[in-house]
Amino acid sequence: MIKFKTLKWKNFLSTGNVYTELQLDRNPTTLVIGDNGAGKSTFLDALSFALYGKPFRKVNKSQLINSINKKDMRVELVFQVGKHVYKIVRAAKPNIFEIWQNGELINQDANARDYQDFLEKQIIKLTHKAFSQVVVLGSTSFIPFMQLSSMHRREVIEDLLDLQIFSTMNTLLKDRINSNEKELAEVEYTVKMLEEKIALAEEDVESGEADNNSKIESNLSGVEENKREIKALQGRTNDLAIEVDNINKSIDDQTSVKSRHEKLKEVRVKLNSKILDLKKRLVFYQENDSCDACGQEIDSAFKEEIVCDHNKKVEEINEGIEKLQEELKTAEDRM
Repeated sequence: MIKFKTLKWKNFLSTGNVYTELQLDRNPTTLVIGDNGAGKSTFLDALSFALYGKPFRKVNKSQLINSINKKDMRVELVFQVGKHVYKIVRAAKPNIFEIWQNGELINQDANARDYQDFLEKQIIKLTHKAFSQVVVLGSTSFIPFMQLSSMHRREVIEDLLDLQIFSTMNTLLKDRINSNEKELAEVEYTVKMLEEKIALAEEDVESGEADNNSKIESNLSGVEENKREIKALQGRTNDLAIEVDNINKSIDDQTSVKSRHEKLKEVRVKLNSKILDLKKRLVFYQENDSCDACGQEIDSAFKEEIVCDHNKKVEEINEGIEKLQEELKTAEDRM
């Protein structure tokens, strides 16, 4: 879930060189109202620009910069996903695109397009199309779901349920099934042609039976050979049909595998959190000789016992994480 916290901008569209800032997390629900021209659509354009580098409305990027100041256009968005707090900074003249996670700038070695792909696929997990259809329902550009093309409907559903990997698997398997079906059709066509050849051969046998016994024998031999070839091709047809069926069955467990993968990741997060807690306690006992709460001196033997016990637990959890990583690798390989 994405929880928006603050959004601010300056020199954006009609706003000047002083930040306009909205606090979006004071209450569970935020209502933005105002007269025409008050800036409601500007707020949506700024939100879309921060996330995707383009406004919600159909406005050229060059037109987003304040026409009077003509520089230093800047939009900053702060939001939370899970336990991480992100800050997106976008600016024009000069151009800036930064992604901050928990106060630290994420590596910018990749080009801007890769950086944007990382933001959409790894952090917000939402394309601009899905954003326009699910998050922002503007009356000017919103298209009802059932009026979208099948491809766009698929994109929206996959973004909502995070099913892109199964779509990729489905595409690969469909390609393989189509290839087999094409080969199957060619085999069936060959069978049909051979059957027609048999019919023609049998006609020749009937017409020449009276005066050409040798030709009859030759044609009968050809008929038998063609029948054997038909039988072989029919066997190949059955094998291909079985292979198609097995391919379809091979992905029956995709739901259970994905569910197990998600549960393993949750367990890994909990184990890592437990290790951090134990390490904090270890640091306290190693660096302090008295209790912070009551001021009473901590017995050295008791402290040594606690440190030993915590180290042992850390080792046990690390071993558990290693085993968990192996299970995660198995699940990921299957996916």
